[in-house]
Order: sequence, then C-alpha cells, then structure tokens
Amino acid sequence: SVLKADEYFLTANTKHGGIVSLTKAQYDAIRAADAKASDNADLKAEDVTVDKGSADMDITAKLPKTQQVTLANGYGTAKRDVMWDVSNVDTSKPGEYAVTGTVDTIGANKNHWKWTNAAGESKTDEDDLINSGANANNNWKQPGGFVDNETANKNRTLYSSTAITVTAKVTVTGETEPTDPDLLADFTFDDGDKTFDGGNATGATQGTATLADSKDGKAAKLSKNFWLNVTAKNGDALLKGKNDVTISYDVKPDVSGNTGWTFFAASNATKQEYGQEHYVGVLDKTTGITVERYNNNDGKRDSSGNVSYTKTNADWKHVDIVISGATAKLYFDSKLVAVNNNGQKLTDILGADGGVLQIGKANWVNGEYFSG
Repeated sequence: SVLKADEYFLTANTKHGGIVSLTKAQYDAIRAADAKASDNADLKAEDVTVDKGSADMDITAKLPKTQQVTLANGYGTAKRDVMWDVSNVDTSKPGEYAVTGTVDTIGANKNHWKWTNAAGESKTDEDDLINSGANANNNWKQPGGFVDNETANKNRTLYSSTAITVTAKVTVTGETEPTDPDLLADFTFDDGDKTFDGGNATGATQGTATLADSKDGKAAKLSKNFWLNVTAKNGDALLKGKNDVTISYDVKPDVSGNTGWTFFAASNATKQEYGQEHYVGVLDKTTGITVERYNNNDGKRDSSGNVSYTKTNADWKHVDIVISGATAKLYFDSKLVAVNNNGQKLTDILGADGGVLQIGKANWVNGEYFSG
C-alpha cells in the first residue's frame, strides 16, 4: 500500500536507510527495467582442445579470458572478463563437451532466488506466497519449513536472470605418440576367409577362419585352429628394415586355455630354443601384458629389454605398443603404463630379411597360441 503521511519526507541527498514507498505495479516496473533483456544472445567463443587428464585450471587457461559484448542503451562495445564453468568436462577419457562462461557485467549479479516449498513445488521470488489454507506454499510459515537463517539462505538459491553467457566446445584428446605416416597393416576382420586384406599387408589364414562379434564390428576369434601369417602385399617380410613401429589392437582374451601370443615377429619360422631366442612377442592375458624382446645367442636368456603390465581385466581393452630403437612403450586403454629403454633394435632381432610375422601363434616347440 502507499504510505500517506504529510509529515513524511526524504532529503535530497538520501543514500542509505531511506524508505521509498512503492505500489506493486511500481515495484514490478522497476524489476522489469532491471531485468532488461541483454543485446548479447548466442555468444560463441573459439573451441579449445585439451589433453586427457587435464585439470580444470588447464581447461580454463585455454579458454578466452575476455568476451566482446554490446553495451546497453547504445553505448557501444567492450571486452569483459569471463568466468568459465568446466565442471561437466570429464578429462579421464576422450570426448567433446559444451561449456558455458558468465561475462562479468552488472547483469551477472544474482538478483533472484528460487526454493522448494514444503509440498515439493519449485518456486521463485516472483511467485505469490500463501501462508495458510489448502494452497499454502510459504515454507517460512509451515511447520518444519524454516529452521534458521543459515539453512534458509542455503535453501534459497540465488541466481541471475540477466547474466550474459558465452559458450565454447572443449575437446579432450587421448594420449598420442608420433608414428611413421606409412600404415604397414590395418586389419578389421569384417570379412575374409583364406586371406584378410590389411591394406599394405595380407593375413593368410592358418587353419579355419573364425569371426565373432566385437565391441565394434567383427573380430578374429583366434585359437590353435586359427591364426594368421602376415606379409607385405608383395610377399616380402612386413617388418623388413623397420626399427620404429607401433602395434595397436583391441582384444578380449579368453580366461582359460590362452598362452597369450597376440603378436610374434621372429628372425625365421623355425622353433625357438631357450637362450637362443630371436623374436619380439606379446603375451596378452586376462591378468596383464608382457612384451618380450630377445636377441640371445650364448645360451643365456637376457630379459632386460622386456616390458610388462599387470592388471586383471577379462573384458575388451585397447593395447598400443610403440617400439622405437631400444625403447618400448606399453599403453593400456590409451594410458602409458610401462617403458623400457634397454631393448634390442628390431633390425638386429629380425635380421636383414625381416623374418616372419604371426598373429596368434609363437614358434615354441609345436606352437603356442593366443585364445580370444
């Protein structure tokens, strides 16, 4: 209601503590003017890319610190600071995320509040409060609705109705490793029988080819009854003259009956002898992975070039093995888990002609096989 008192007045320079009488209509008019719509709709900042495992501060450091905005009432433009909310970005895995920043303007001040009444209804400060009766919704008046000021302040969430916001896309990338741009082989196993096309390589079926469903398309169901002999398309050894290679595959090993040989490259196809080994082999089991690099001649086994990682996992996983000269790096689900810098070079292990490459079988005794 309007205050009517002839003796009531305000001094010309009143700043604090003055009371101005307003009708509901006048109050609504002031709030409407205060909540004037912004002239800065659909602001978009440049997209950014961050590495897997980045912290929130690493993300905000890459996002723009300011945003050009249009000032109200025809006062031109200005750059204002931006506070970014990156809480929804999961840097534990690759992906793309939309993030929002709030521009530092007067409109960003929190000028509204919202709450949930005792009936569980969502309300704002613009909703009418009914103190009693069948439609009561004022939790300050209802039993149990108001506890204390601290609780009330926590329950009355403040927000801005006029904040200027800007959006951007954050892309989280997996760990990458520089590799030779020439792709030696790429097998998908979506189709094939006697031979599998691997781009620049051919996988010749040994036994009877068996395919199974994988997490993405088809997979080779390897066993003692099915493994691959891999060569270049022209029949040469695929790894001839190579000292830097990356081996990548998705795999789900069998829990039992699996010796583990997913990859086996040797100087020749004859069976290996203890202390006379010449091969690079990968033993992949549900209990972990071991990469063996042997170039032994004196009857003693030198295992100093091997690299391994122990982890129980009976489900699908992605494996990357990066061999560069004496160094071997092992990645498990795109995470670097082991490094060894003391191995023999591939060309020394495989010899001048490049030896043989087999997927699913190692040449020990009568053969040892991967099952999975």
